[in-house]
Amino acid sequence: MIIKVSGMCHADNMREVSALDVDMIGLVFNQRSPRNVRMRSSQAGILPDYCQAGMLATPYTDKEQAADMRKRPTRVGIFADDMPQTIVSRVYAFKLGYVQLHGDESHVMIENLRRTLVPDIAPDIKVIKTVRLGAAADLAQCSAYEDVVDMFVFEGLGGEVVDHQPFDWTLLDAYRGHVPFLVSGGIGVDDAARVRKIAHPQFAGVDVGICFETKPGMIDTASLRRFIEDVRG
Repeated sequence: MIIKVSGMCHADNMREVSALDVDMIGLVFNQRSPRNVRMRSSQAGILPDYCQAGMLATPYTDKEQAADMRKRPTRVGIFADDMPQTIVSRVYAFKLGYVQLHGDESHVMIENLRRTLVPDIAPDIKVIKTVRLGAAADLAQCSAYEDVVDMFVFEGLGGEVVDHQPFDWTLLDAYRGHVPFLVSGGIGVDDAARVRKIAHPQFAGVDVGICFETKPGMIDTASLRRFIEDVRG
């Protein structure tokens, strides 16, 4: 089961979470969000800006990392109706493995973004599309993206990128697509047993964050560790 932790913006906390058994870390690129990950200016208009200090660090030594690259979570950049050039610059600077599109991005936009990134900038990049679900009928949105995305994130309705409402688990039964999905929204340490009961063939894992925060962008690693142990138990 994939464990994705979203909304992280503190380098030291990222290293602590990376030391747990997580698969993905979601970085929010949204200037209006308190979890926004900022770039450092290159001070030169012809050069791209830099990754925020410390955000690429891992809790492992080079030797340990070489021995087991699986211990390094994949970085996911979370964007909402952003300019393609902005997305491309973050993919490059932060060495992103996934781009998660959280707005009203079109099929054509995603196709163009892929062509820009592959193969020259990020040949192995994958795309996730967020789909907000308030009713089973909302799953009809998926058909427009199934041939251009690698994964969906199904979440409850809400405004802020990671402040979504609790997910209505019963809606999953109506999904008939072939693209795997993560479930997001209001999932906390006490939901592990419920997560383990999801039997949908395309269910790939969970996207957590706000329910484990001590403040915006800061994850309580003790609670997260307990959840991971319970959900994979």
